[in-house]
Amino acid sequence: MDVARACYEEALVTAQALGSEEFVSLSLDGLAAVAAKRGEWERAGRLAGAADALLETIGATLASVDRAFRERYLRDVREHLSEAALEAAVAEGRAMARDRAIEDALST
Repeated sequence: MDVARACYEEALVTAQALGSEEFVSLSLDGLAAVAAKRGEWERAGRLAGAADALLETIGATLASVDRAFRERYLRDVREHLSEAALEAAVAEGRAMARDRAIEDALST
């Protein structure tokens, strides 16, 4: 899990430096999946919400493969959080400013 986290963190920092909002979003999704694997259920939901909000901001949508990836890790999150708790975490992430979401994603 540490290797995956390091790779997604590097991708996030690189995407941010390049100004690629779509890849920032995809990196946030990757880090949300890592959070889910680590049992950080609320954080996974929060990062998924932030990723989704960023995509909306730029008028993009997830490709089907990326949507399937998200659904897989969110399925795990749903097994551990109530629907209300997941909705609250996603809403919190959607409300985050982009830079705050990146800061959250990069924190350990």
